[in-house]
Amino acid sequence: MATSSSGRDKLGSLTKTTIKRSFDYKMCKKVAELTQVVHMLFTKSHEKDLELDLTRKAYEEEITNVVKDGESRIKKMELSLAEQKRRNDIKCSQITLQHEKKLESCMKEYTSKISDLDKEISSLTKQIVSLREELKTYNLSNVKPKSDDNNTSCNVRRASVKLTPVIMLNQYYVNINGNTSNNSNTKQVVEEKHGANSKSSEGYLKQISELEDITRGKDLKIQNLQQLQSTAEEETLKLRDRLLEVELKKEDIVKKFMESEKFRTNQQERIKVLEKELKGQQKRYRSFSLGLEQEADNLLHQS
Repeated sequence: MATSSSGRDKLGSLTKTTIKRSFDYKMCKKVAELTQVVHMLFTKSHEKDLELDLTRKAYEEEITNVVKDGESRIKKMELSLAEQKRRNDIKCSQITLQHEKKLESCMKEYTSKISDLDKEISSLTKQIVSLREELKTYNLSNVKPKSDDNNTSCNVRRASVKLTPVIMLNQYYVNINGNTSNNSNTKQVVEEKHGANSKSSEGYLKQISELEDITRGKDLKIQNLQQLQSTAEEETLKLRDRLLEVELKKEDIVKKFMESEKFRTNQQERIKVLEKELKGQQKRYRSFSLGLEQEADNLLHQS
């Protein structure tokens, strides 16, 4: 009985010891597992912090690079726009100055030519008026018939003058043949009368020749006046054509000046469009920069 009870006591104490050791082992194992979990969580948290820190630095660097790139682009665009504007202004000024000089030169030339043409037209007009007055004085409608009548009268008179001595001589010779007793005296009388008639006919012929010369002079003067009038009319037509040509040239110059003004207006409108585009790009850049800053702030708050 005593032996069995002591054996039981030993068995019970052994069981308690085993149970206690098993519990301690399990507790140590659990503590070790918990420690490992805590270490793992701490490590992951540290890695997460490092990752967030690296991400933040990368975002900040990217934002800085984008800002620098945007600023450099804006500066380049501003410089390019200013240079383009300067070139356009210079080009417009040169073109405008060139066209103004050309227009001024053409206007001076046009004014000078117009003045010369006006003077020439005035001179020709005076000549035409003078010629017309002179033609009226001579009365061309009556001069030719009168000259023809004068020529006819002169021819008749010349024929009569030439024939008169012959007729008279024939008559005297008839009388001479009829009256032979007074032959010598009659012959002398006939010769004297024939000499007088010859002198008279020579005077008539001289007057007729002078009259013919005057008539020819008048005809020649009339022809010259008619030719001068025709020349004046031709010169007037040429001057009118020249005036028309000058007017067309003036219109061409005005047209070119208007084209230069249109080109300058187009350049100014193009500059305004470029300035508007630059302002739009600046606005988009500012919006983009604000968006990046807000995104960076959100990332920082989340971390």
